[in-house]
Amino acid sequence: LSSMKTVRSIPAGESKELDRYGKSVNQSYHFGMLRAFAYGGWSGFILMFANLAIVLVLWYGGREVLKGRLDPGFLTSFLLYTIYIAFSLGGLADLFTKLMT
Repeated sequence: LSSMKTVRSIPAGESKELDRYGKSVNQSYHFGMLRAFAYGGWSGFILMFANLAIVLVLWYGGREVLKGRLDPGFLTSFLLYTIYIAFSLGGLADLFTKLMT
């Protein structure tokens, strides 16, 4: 804003500078939108993958427990390991966001 006097002192260049400023604002806005969509897509993918892994372990392990081929305690411990890894993947999504800024 402090350079406004300079821009205003050149009557022919004022509209040119306004156009340039408008283009810069639009570029910044579009880059921000792209970044937001990238973060949303990445986070959504990682969290969907993590939840899918938990559901898959619970589904397959539950079937094996019902058939008598797997101990319920082993399924519980493996499910807790899966949840631990899923939360770590969620942390990766957050780390990716911090690295982008």
